[in-house]
Amino acid sequence: MKRSLKILVPLLIIAAILISSCFACSDEEKIAPAATSTPTVSPITSPATTTTPDEATPTPTSFSSTPTTETNPIPAQGEPLVTLPDLSPVVDKVAPAVVLITSEATVNNFFMQPVPQEGAGTGVIFDSSGYIVTNNHVVEGAETITVSLTDGRIFDVDPKTSVWTDPLSDLAVIKIEGDNLPTAQFADPRDITPYQWVVAIGYPFKLEGDPSITIGIISACGRSIKEPNGVVLYDLIQTSAAINPGNSGGPLLNLAGNIIGINTAIISGAQNVGFSISASTVIPVVTDLISKGYVARPYIGIYMQTLDPSVVQHFGLTVDEGVMITRIVPDSPAERADLRMGDVITAADGEKITNMEELRQVILTHKPGDTMEITFMRGTDTKEASIQLAESLPPE
Repeated sequence: MKRSLKILVPLLIIAAILISSCFACSDEEKIAPAATSTPTVSPITSPATTTTPDEATPTPTSFSSTPTTETNPIPAQGEPLVTLPDLSPVVDKVAPAVVLITSEATVNNFFMQPVPQEGAGTGVIFDSSGYIVTNNHVVEGAETITVSLTDGRIFDVDPKTSVWTDPLSDLAVIKIEGDNLPTAQFADPRDITPYQWVVAIGYPFKLEGDPSITIGIISACGRSIKEPNGVVLYDLIQTSAAINPGNSGGPLLNLAGNIIGINTAIISGAQNVGFSISASTVIPVVTDLISKGYVARPYIGIYMQTLDPSVVQHFGLTVDEGVMITRIVPDSPAERADLRMGDVITAADGEKITNMEELRQVILTHKPGDTMEITFMRGTDTKEASIQLAESLPPE
């Protein structure tokens, strides 16, 4: 009996293993077709949706173990709200008027020896008489200037007789003599608004061939930035269109191919943060440069200083914010309005003044001949004055 049990027990164990293996194989055959696919067989989909292996989108029913008639949500593709523009008409219209400006100046090297230095930038012809607008920093200090057109023509320019500059706006006008010159037109500044598509055209890094084209939007209007030389530029357009060294002086265009600004600066280390001088500034500046040779600005005739704690303490002032007059120009609007050295201007045209740039900005909203109202402190007394602004003196 014991011998029979010894034989029977192993046989029962073997039988149990075989039965278990059969059930496992049966389960695998049922599951495998639903869980795997091959590169040559497309997954089975419902009649309402057709997909390919590359674009198949699983839905809740793909994993449902029971039939259901409920419609499952599928992400909507939607129609595009805008269509990206074709830039060919804009480029074909304006590119011939965009010029490469190269210059040469003499600078001192590390050993204080004079050496030639080359520069390059961009400009745009805006008048068939040969007037080109660019940045002041493109031509500043240049001893020789060359203007190259896309049609192969090259013009040598005398900086002493054919270039007019305005450092305060970083703009300049160059005059070339030629026939059948291509031109670009300025846009109406009132039509410049954020989020419009814009195109920048220029010669970054002095690349050979046709000008380079970049596209972006107007990110914001009315920006102000301070340049490395200390000049503050106002009324700037911020754009996401790429602007690189060499683009300076080139046009920023709307999709009608009209100039809305002149590209001038970027923020170092930032991405897609460039600035363009708005047409609302460019148009009056270039008009004055052509007609007068300089820009006529409103002028009150004072030297000034922004208050800080040390100035307040030194002079024993009764206010801690404002602009102190440090000198009055003889026979100036300020002198005629009886302003005096030591007066502290605290408001202009009803706007609070805390620094020199705020006062300059208020002044620049006027034209020569306008009257500006100011509030100032003289000792402990608050006074008011009306100043009739004069035209700024021509640069020497």
